[in-house]
Amino acid sequence: MFPSNTVPDHDPTDSDYEKWIDSQMPKWNAVNTPAGQKLDDEIIGKMTQVVHLHYKIPYNGAQEVAEGDSPMLADVLDAVVKTTDIFVLEKEHQFKYGKGKQVVAITDGGKNYVGNTVKYVKWFNLYEKAGDDDGQKMLKVLDKTYTYGVDKARVFWNDKIKEGYNRVV
Repeated sequence: MFPSNTVPDHDPTDSDYEKWIDSQMPKWNAVNTPAGQKLDDEIIGKMTQVVHLHYKIPYNGAQEVAEGDSPMLADVLDAVVKTTDIFVLEKEHQFKYGKGKQVVAITDGGKNYVGNTVKYVKWFNLYEKAGDDDGQKMLKVLDKTYTYGVDKARVFWNDKIKEGYNRVV
């Protein structure tokens, strides 16, 4: 294509310039993991379950969840957290339609395709249902689950704490 990495003398709107820019960009898969590696759905499901249990929101088709500070609910949450080492951070947030919380769950994701330990990071938005005066909440599970190396996960954690996130689980 172009013999060197020097910027060609072209107008930025010129198609040759766009081709040159494209040739300089690394190629990434459309998924958020290297080489299209499949993430562990069981771990991701447990992350989602822990967040639902913590905020006492029905999970996976359940019609209701234990109310109040039920000892059974606390025991279930403790058991899931202890067996999976899932950590949950939250921060108050003003969404377009009202107050809520941004929630992030972080856990060990095992090894990636080159054998390095990775952490799974999943985001949630917690809203109060519009028009409800009884404090009903709705949890939106965001689609993507991110993978971070251990060092990057530590930096991510520290940055979120500095931004005002609090550990709740």
